[in-house]
Amino acid sequence: MDARRALTGPITLTAPMTVSLGAQSMSGVASRGAKPADTEATRWYAVQTIRGREQFARENLERQKVPTYLPLFAKPVLRRNAVKDAIAAFFPGYLFVSLPCSSPLWRSVGGTYGVSRIVRFGESPTALPEGLIEHFKSRTGPDGLLGFEDDLKPGDRVRMVGGAFDQVYGVLCAVEPSERVIVLLHMMGREVSVKVPRRSMMACER
Repeated sequence: MDARRALTGPITLTAPMTVSLGAQSMSGVASRGAKPADTEATRWYAVQTIRGREQFARENLERQKVPTYLPLFAKPVLRRNAVKDAIAAFFPGYLFVSLPCSSPLWRSVGGTYGVSRIVRFGESPTALPEGLIEHFKSRTGPDGLLGFEDDLKPGDRVRMVGGAFDQVYGVLCAVEPSERVIVLLHMMGREVSVKVPRRSMMACER
């Protein structure tokens, strides 16, 4: 299952975001399943932040007693000729808040330092499909990071997460005892065999 495609089965957020939830951008919310919410029901909503300031925005919202959720993951990056993990937002430039659509807190949410705008459908904030955030949370470990420890075996379709091959699809060829794997990636019309850390991929059905 492709986590950025929805970390879930039938739920799919679509372009212009572009999320199948397969991409890591979420600009504009149109969705298959997201719709204007019951004004009294507490639901999860997407809030666009200043890019790179997601955690700053979350801290400021939480000071106002606004429940938030910011999906984070360990993104492999190259530093000083070595691959290291950097904590990054799973959807760069976005986090989620839980409020009734009629809450008076929306005015302060929109004016919070670090927040760029509230994602809306028409005049009202757009509620996310029910169960989506709960599914993300179910994939979050004790360290607060999303995990992609799917049960993979050679021949499975996979998708790379973070690093130079972020969002590239391929086929798992072999798993080594060192927690590294060999993957056959499909890039620019060619198939390329690479060896990468196990944590840098997730299962997908593409």
